[in-house]
Amino acid sequence: MSGNINILIGSLLGQLFGNAAFEELIYRGILFLQFYLLLKTKNNIKKSLFYSVIISQIIFALIHIPNRLIINQVNNLGTDLMILFTAGSVLTLIFIITRNLLFLIGIHALINQPFNLIETDFPMRIIISILVIISAAFWNKIMLVNDNEIKSIKI
Repeated sequence: MSGNINILIGSLLGQLFGNAAFEELIYRGILFLQFYLLLKTKNNIKKSLFYSVIISQIIFALIHIPNRLIINQVNNLGTDLMILFTAGSVLTLIFIITRNLLFLIGIHALINQPFNLIETDFPMRIIISILVIISAAFWNKIMLVNDNEIKSIKI
């Protein structure tokens, strides 16, 4: 085992039911969708999706500035904001593909708190990122769902 298992599980659960859940619900589940619904009345679907991703993820990145100031990480603030914007945009694209907020919460929690059951020299965040990209790319096949079935579901 890598580290104290109780601390690892506690940290992961804290991410799952705290930070990751909150951020995914607010920035992808609400903010992105609201911008999309607002913009699709004036633009085509592709433009609306594009602008909604950009606007919501700029807000997502900027909201992290106070935290970076508190922990005194201002040296690389510009780079950090670009990383947050890019990661948020990727998470939003995964949300668009999968339409699954719970999957995003799990991804976000694992990115924030990588959970190593065994010690490895290879960075766990890269392993998680590769698995997420593969999962998102083959989401419909993994979930055994096709677009016609999704469209037929009435909410």
